[in-house]
Amino acid sequence: MIKKEIINVENFWNKVSFMNFFIVPSINGSRGIEVSKDIEEKSLENFENVLDVIKPNYILFLSKKSYCIFEKSNSKYLKNTFGFGHPSSPWWSRKRKDGKKYKEEFKEKIEEIFDKKI
Repeated sequence: MIKKEIINVENFWNKVSFMNFFIVPSINGSRGIEVSKDIEEKSLENFENVLDVIKPNYILFLSKKSYCIFEKSNSKYLKNTFGFGHPSSPWWSRKRKDGKKYKEEFKEKIEEIFDKKI
């Protein structure tokens, strides 16, 4: 769904890395992933290990659930980390109470980051 977005950034897909935060697949389809505390901890540890290798300038979560887990970790990478709803979420394209859509916020953040010429 992200590829369908209109992101006016040259070579966008050559400048980003993508990974799933959780180390287990969703077993209940589009209703979201249900994980134990143990899976949360292992997923967080795995994610931090990957971050230590790739040393990203920015981290964008397309899952509020995984973002909230990462946010509580007090990671050294939190400074330039941003969370958005998942593209399969109804709130991706639907206006929330604050009048915004995750889709629009994500696009704005991407454009802001790439305007900084990372």
